[in-house]
Parts: sequence; structure tokens; C-alpha cells
Amino acid sequence: MIEQRAAEIVGKISSLLEKVALAVSGGTAVLAKVTLSDWAFISGIFGTAITVTLSWYYQRRRDQREAERQKFDRARAQRDGIEVVYDDN
Repeated sequence: MIEQRAAEIVGKISSLLEKVALAVSGGTAVLAKVTLSDWAFISGIFGTAITVTLSWYYQRRRDQREAERQKFDRARAQRDGIEVVYDDN
């Protein structure tokens, strides 16, 4: 009983190791075909995507801060009886 269960476990591990070995060898073969200029192109794409994402995020935060500031200024000006006009340009 124990020997049978051990044989099943060994068979499953062996099958899993075969799949891992095939995946690693396939990945190595693909990476071996990638030249330095290909890596530069790929890293450029990722760098651009990261830059755009960070720029969007911080611009959004800036816009939110400016909107909160305008809201605060308008409330304070209304309290003090002052008219505030913002130039949207």
C-alpha cells in the first residue's frame, strides 16, 4: 500500500519535472534568439509604458490638489465677501 502510494507520488513528480524541464529549455531557446537590440526595444516599450502610467498618476493627483485648493479658496473668499475668478487657461 505504502509502496504503491510512493510510486504514484514519484510518477507525478517525474511528470511535473519533465514539464518544467521542457518549459525551461523552451524559454532558454527563445531567449537565446533575442538579440541585444531586441532587448533594447523591449525595455524601451516597458520604460515608455511605466513613464506614461506614472505621469498620468501624478498629473491626476495634481489636478485633484488644484481642485481642492480652488474649492477652499472659493469658500474662504465667499466667507470674506470677495469674488474670485480663476483663469482656466
